[in-house]
Amino acid sequence: SFLRGVTLTNGILMNTVSVGGGSGITFSSTIDGPQTLGLTAGSGNIVFGGVVGGTRLGAITITSANDVTAVAITAASFQQVAGAATGTTTFNGAQNYNAIAGLNVVTGGTIALNSTVTTTNSGTVTLTGTTAVTIAVGGNITSAGAVNFTSAVGGISTAGNVTTTNDDVNYNSPTTLTDNILVSTGAGLGDINFANT
Repeated sequence: SFLRGVTLTNGILMNTVSVGGGSGITFSSTIDGPQTLGLTAGSGNIVFGGVVGGTRLGAITITSANDVTAVAITAASFQQVAGAATGTTTFNGAQNYNAIAGLNVVTGGTIALNSTVTTTNSGTVTLTGTTAVTIAVGGNITSAGAVNFTSAVGGISTAGNVTTTNDDVNYNSPTTLTDNILVSTGAGLGDINFANT
């Protein structure tokens, strides 16, 4: 655990899987510095308790975790490769990414998006949560690339708007609207696809 603010002066990799299958990684305060951050927690939780990227971080990569909880993030990109079926990845603050990788979360559990996402420079947004993908009121996405939502078991519940710059928006699983939403791909190319109910 890191109780105080952290400044990255080089790319960092943290792996706690050797500790009984995984141990938690907690940043209780801010993280700054234009460097990459790679985290592997196995069955442990990852907590970003403070603002990440007052000075924009490089790419953030999570290889494995149970729960992932974050407030505001400003980074080149954020990728979660895997998550436990019992886990939840929760974003409670605004996110901003400026690399093409954008925001890409793949987990066997649930994704809860409770605040905004903005990508630039063709950055994409992909949210794949096997158990559920839940987007709250205020979970609006403004993306410079394609947006994809997928949930094989619980489906997609959304109250968030989606805007892209002529890029596709795909709801790949059964979708429930929990509030009025606006989906726009701009004035040019870009399809809006609901692949299921």
